[in-house]
Amino acid sequence: MENTNLKVMMPKVAIVEQLNWKLYDAGDYKQYDGLTELFVKLVEADRELLKDTNIKRWYRLSVEANNTGGNV
Repeated sequence: MENTNLKVMMPKVAIVEQLNWKLYDAGDYKQYDGLTELFVKLVEADRELLKDTNIKRWYRLSVEANNTGGNV
């Protein structure tokens, strides 16, 4: 299993390096939630958005993240 994960992750690492991006450790979710709370509020203001499967998936994960302090 570890070899499979490594094969999947290596192309992503190469892309990050090619873009000259840096990966950082996760920060304190209480200080910055990556605009997750705003996303949840926007979707709750217009529930029609939940018809989109990607938005619905992100909404569910976002609500869960907000309820667990970012530990999803």
